Amino acid sequence: MGQDDHEDAGQQSPSSASLPSSPFFRVSLQDGITCIRAIRAPKIEDILAIGAELAETGDHLKRLWDYSHIEFPFSIDELRELGRAAKLINRQNARIAVVVADDLGYGSMRVMAVHFENETTSLAVFRNKQQAIRWLNET
Repeated sequence: MGQDDHEDAGQQSPSSASLPSSPFFRVSLQDGITCIRAIRAPKIEDILAIGAELAETGDHLKRLWDYSHIEFPFSIDELRELGRAAKLINRQNARIAVVVADDLGYGSMRVMAVHFENETTSLAVFRNKQQAIRWLNET
């Protein structure tokens, strides 16, 4: 998706200057999607800090959280906490995709998604990045 596509949609494209940094994640922009790739197991606080920075600008309306390259580190209780807290910081009209490769991580993130649900932000869990990108680009 090019710059013209963003302008036609009435949205401003996020810039790489507005990307947060973290020792746990690599954050990049790819075709209008903000990709947050876990490079090592984060804590819940680390996820919430990056999420809050992205939500604060209002520019990052399509987000792909990629946990497919790490062993899934969270308990169900931690994911409930993450879902509730993330719900409070994500109040813009955004789409968030989460990619988790293993069965335990996939099921666990589905639990988090239930606690995250709100009226303005859509969140979906996927097993591969291509499916997540297709969903993020749906109108």
